[in-house]
Amino acid sequence: MTTAHSRSTNPEAYEAYLQAQYFFARGADKESLDEARAYADRAIMLDASYAPAWAVRSYVLRSQASLGWIDGAQGHQKARADAERAIALDPNLGAGYSALALVQMTYEWDWEGTEASLKKAAELEPGSADVLRIRAGLVSKLARQDEAIDFQRQAIELDPLRAQSYVWMGIYLYYAGRYEEADASLRKGLELREQYSAAHYLRGRVMLAEGRPKDALAEMAEETGGMWKLTGEALSYHALGRRQDSDAALAKLIAKYDKDAAYQVAEVYAYRSETEKVFEWLKRAYQQHDFGLCEMKVDPLLKPLHQDPRYTELLKKTRLPQ
Repeated sequence: MTTAHSRSTNPEAYEAYLQAQYFFARGADKESLDEARAYADRAIMLDASYAPAWAVRSYVLRSQASLGWIDGAQGHQKARADAERAIALDPNLGAGYSALALVQMTYEWDWEGTEASLKKAAELEPGSADVLRIRAGLVSKLARQDEAIDFQRQAIELDPLRAQSYVWMGIYLYYAGRYEEADASLRKGLELREQYSAAHYLRGRVMLAEGRPKDALAEMAEETGGMWKLTGEALSYHALGRRQDSDAALAKLIAKYDKDAAYQVAEVYAYRSETEKVFEWLKRAYQQHDFGLCEMKVDPLLKPLHQDPRYTELLKKTRLPQ
C-alpha cells in the first residue's frame, strides 16, 4: 500500500505504520492480518491525525471481515469509517479512496461507486500499484479479464516482489482459461511467500480445469488455509470419483466454516451438479454478504448455472451486469 505523506508524524507512529503495511502485504492469513491490525492500532494511538494509518487499518479490517476473521458487517462498517476518516484528515491521500473502493466493491457491491473512488485515487497518485491492483479486481469481477490482466501486469512491473500480485494474476489468467500462464504466476507467488493462503488451492483449481485431479489433490494437501484446503479436497475427491471422501470434506467445511464459506460450499455443490443445493447456499451467501459472490459472474464452477433464472436474479441483487 503506497501513500502520499502530506505531513510528518512522530517516528514511532510512522514505524508502526510501516510495520502495518509490511504485515498486510505479507499475506491473507490470520496471523499476518492480526499483526497488521495491531500495528495500525498502535500508529493511530500514537498519532490519531495521521491519515495513512487510518487508511491501512481500513485495508486490514476489510480483509479480516471478508475472510471471516472478524464479524463481517461490523468489520466492513469499521473499514468504511476508517477510510472516510483518512479522507477527511487528508483529502489528497489516494490510499483513503483506494480503501473506500475495496469496501464498496467487496461488501456494498457498488460498482459505480468503486470506479469513482478508484478514479479519484488514480488522480491523486498516478501510477500507484495499489490502485492498479484494485482496478484489476474490479474489472475482473465485471468479466473483463483482458483488462484485469493488463492492470495486474502494470502493478507487478511497479511492485515486482509482492506475492499477492502474482496470486491474483493467477486468478485472472485462470478465469481467462490461460491455465499454463495461471500456474506459472501462482508458482511465482509461492516462491515469494511459500505459504500464501489460498495459493495452493488455486493451483489445484487450475489442475482440475486441466483434467489432472490426482495432481490437484496433492496440491490441496499443501494448502495451509483450512477453508481453502477443505474446499479443494471436496472438489478433488469428486473429480476422482471418491464420493464418500468428497462428502466428508464438504461436511467438515460446513461444520467449521458455514458462516464464512457459504460461497465455497455452493461452488462444491455446483461442481457436483447438485443444483438445488447450490442455490440454497448461494442464498445463504447473499444473506451473509459473502464476498465470494463478487466472483460469481466469472467463476468457471458456476458456469452451468448461467441459464437458470435464479442465477440471473442473484446477479441483479448484487448489481452485477447481466
